[in-house]
Parts: sequence; structure tokens; C-alpha cells
Amino acid sequence: MMDIKINLLNSLKNLNAFWSYNLDDISEKTISDEILIEKSLVYLDIGELKQLFLLFPRQKIKKVWKNQLCIQEPYYHELNTMLAFLFFNIKKPEKYLKNLNNRNIKLLKHNSDEWFNKEYGKDF
Repeated sequence: MMDIKINLLNSLKNLNAFWSYNLDDISEKTISDEILIEKSLVYLDIGELKQLFLLFPRQKIKKVWKNQLCIQEPYYHELNTMLAFLFFNIKKPEKYLKNLNNRNIKLLKHNSDEWFNKEYGKDF
């Protein structure tokens, strides 16, 4: 399993996916699973992504996808649609992404309203 992780990291390094990192600091011990998953989903091809699914459980990868890539709609729309259909068995990716986006917007609004009321009071 460690070989898969090292291979994925090397592929990502070759694609300059860690452009904001000090390359000497990148190793299987220093890069979190979540960062490895996110970068892999964005930069790697289907064959390499299959390796990612050998390394991590589908649910862990899906959680990173939803929390890191889906919230960046529409920037990653085509990628998200492909990942939803091919890797997460989502039959209607467009509808799924739209619903997820709407839920994220509602959550952001709720959290910002909650913060505003806490900071300034409901009577502001």
C-alpha cells in the first residue's frame, strides 16, 4: 500500500500539483491523506485514480470530494460530473451536484446568520 501512496505522490510532484509546497518537504509521511486525495482527484488520470481507490475506502474519498471539490462549483463542474458518474455511482450527477450546491449555500447562509446574530444581536 505504501508503494501506491509513493507512486501517487511522485505522479503529483511530476505534474507540479504541489506548486505551493517546498518539494523537499513532500513525502508519504508529511502529506495528509485528505491532501493526497484532493490533489489526486484534480490532477491524475483515471488509471491512477483507480490506484487511489485501492489505497483508501470509497467513503473517505467521496467525503474529500464533496468537501473540497464539490464546493468549488462551477469551477470543477466537468470534473465533478465525471467523478460522480464514474467513481461514486451517482446516476444523475448534474442533479446531485445542484442539490449539494444548494445545501452548501443554505448551510453557509445559516452559519453566517448565526455568526452575525452572535456578534451583533438579533435586533441589529
